[in-house]
Amino acid sequence: MDKKKYIDVLTEQASKHSRPQELALSDFCDYLIEFFSIEAFKAGTVEYSQHVLSCTRKNPDFAGLTFQWLDDVATAMERGEWLDVFGILYEEMYLSRGKASKTGQFFTPQSISDLMAQISTLGAGDHGKVNDCAAGSGRLLLAHYIEKSKLDHSAGRRIGYVAQDSDPIACKMCALNLMAHGMYGRVECRDTLRMTEPSVVYFINEVKYPFNTPYYSVRTVLAKNQK
Repeated sequence: MDKKKYIDVLTEQASKHSRPQELALSDFCDYLIEFFSIEAFKAGTVEYSQHVLSCTRKNPDFAGLTFQWLDDVATAMERGEWLDVFGILYEEMYLSRGKASKTGQFFTPQSISDLMAQISTLGAGDHGKVNDCAAGSGRLLLAHYIEKSKLDHSAGRRIGYVAQDSDPIACKMCALNLMAHGMYGRVECRDTLRMTEPSVVYFINEVKYPFNTPYYSVRTVLAKNQK
């Protein structure tokens, strides 16, 4: 992963659109959620291709970064690893020390995430659900999925992943991370301790399951529309 390339594009986009620097990553997440919206699949493959072309024309720089991101994740997975591009960028560009202290946001290092995934999968079955109630960018779930899928690439597909977090941008990052790694599940933006109603739920990769396809998707359901 060329971190500088991501930061340069995001910084340039913030400057071009007169947006605060700290919102650049959020803007990219919003672009990706639109790019991979499941709504684009409903009309058929031709219309979906037109949707992709429209998004590319709308913001060529973000489109280029999108394909770079997918390629970086795919490269990591080929090595039997996971890659949290958004968490890395979030800590670099978005998460000040003051905000981290105030919100309690301290992202779990990759080595600890991998260790916890190894422990949690010992003797566990290859189906069911895995939940993280304070998911952040989804690192623990990514680590679990890769740990399950290293030897049997279909094993992780038999598991549904559920994530919750109270920070809207963390939920977006988590949803996109799960999507790019080919996982299935949902991300709920909610205060898990208070068990508030989710303000938004992201349903991940419904177009890939139960059949394996080359497509990725996010379905966004706002609180008033939840089913």
